[in-house]
Amino acid sequence: MSFLFSPEQLAFFDETLESYLLRVTECNSFASYRQLSLAIRDELYAQDYQAHGAFPLELSQLNVIYAQTSSHFRIRALALVASLLGHQPAELLKLALLRSDVRLLGKYAAISRAGTTIPASFIRGNDQESAIPICPECLAEAPYIRQNWHFEPYQACTKHHVKLVDSCPQCGIALNYVWNESITHCSCGFDLTKAIASESSKDLLQLSGCFDAGQSQRLPNVLSPLSVSERLSALLWFHKRYSRPLLDGIDYFEKWPSQLYRELDEITANTEQYMLDVFNRTFFSKVYGDIIATAANFDSISRGNSFIHRTVMSYFSAFTERFPRSKTPNQADLLLSIAETAAVLNTSIEQVYRLLEDGLLVSAKRLASHQKIEPHVGLFYLRQVFELRTSFGSMDGVYMSSW
Repeated sequence: MSFLFSPEQLAFFDETLESYLLRVTECNSFASYRQLSLAIRDELYAQDYQAHGAFPLELSQLNVIYAQTSSHFRIRALALVASLLGHQPAELLKLALLRSDVRLLGKYAAISRAGTTIPASFIRGNDQESAIPICPECLAEAPYIRQNWHFEPYQACTKHHVKLVDSCPQCGIALNYVWNESITHCSCGFDLTKAIASESSKDLLQLSGCFDAGQSQRLPNVLSPLSVSERLSALLWFHKRYSRPLLDGIDYFEKWPSQLYRELDEITANTEQYMLDVFNRTFFSKVYGDIIATAANFDSISRGNSFIHRTVMSYFSAFTERFPRSKTPNQADLLLSIAETAAVLNTSIEQVYRLLEDGLLVSAKRLASHQKIEPHVGLFYLRQVFELRTSFGSMDGVYMSSW
């Protein structure tokens, strides 16, 4: 049985959870979100005491990713609030930002929304000083806050081709509807639908388009067929590898893979300057860094099949012919670790240990009986691993039975 009135227009698919609850606040004639949240807490108390305590009084703490302890109770609370509004339990969760157990590039935190995985570092700040910019034309068409406005790289409206407005044209303060609790007006009273937005540049539109599944025609060819999750993982990979602004990533992927190959060719031609020993006693990571590991752990969806992984594998697969076996060790004799070997073979670390035990892979070092081998230690010649990969052809990732 519903306890609250829902806005005439139900939640939009791209609306933020905070925006929708502000519209619920207005629809039910509460003076502030805090009054709404106190009323909701009172109603939840009789239904689920734990969920009652997990429903926040402050709008800035509403979303699931800001839950201080377990997010499970916050999810339960939102499901109950949905029922108070006469909705199905999952309706509000579709708008929520959820914590994800995915580790992008093998180590970076991620969040999820409606099945899309987003790097946690892309979320704008949640404090009062941080701006949540708006598109005046979007607000004029439909007064609600779009989720994409909460993402730092999203700086231009892909629908109206204008730059987002992040400060009030009248008083100059940073716009933030979460703290101001007004969707269409600044705290000074200025109507934000009257703000004038400047035209956006092409590269800003392309960067913002990575967040929009319907903007594939605007993106670099290598990014256009990808899901939003894969595009954002590619941008994160670029940013972490080069420590350059995400905007530079658009030009980088426009020219893919020429810039990566040029970089790797330069490293390959000057390998000796990275080495303290001969090739067959030097770890691959000492020369090329973590490029294999990060390419393989691109995201949870395209593991081993991302365009970055395929390009990196193509480059190093050529080493077996480019640097033939000889009496003098060369670049193809660099040592891959067990973790890197698993990434090249697109399999698990456990299976690499089995390949070693059964002789399909041969250690470059003499190992003592029952010696523990750390996954990060260089152990296999690069040429040996890529030759094994090639020998299995299309059976990528399947080298031995699980039994």
